[in-house]
Amino acid sequence: METLQGNASDILLHVAEGHYNRVFNEDGKMVLLAKDSQQVYLPTEEVQYYLEIIHGYEHLSDD
Repeated sequence: METLQGNASDILLHVAEGHYNRVFNEDGKMVLLAKDSQQVYLPTEEVQYYLEIIHGYEHLSDD
């Protein structure tokens, strides 16, 4: 499984631009599912932290 390279803001920008369309936990790690369904692990705790917040907001807006 590929690991994304770059700093947190770069990676979050990729997510915001829609390069990756899902965020979920697998074995306690945050994983992105790319548009081609290839999974990539996020490299830093900082990115995981922000994505968990974003993911939480998405769940709140679903209600």
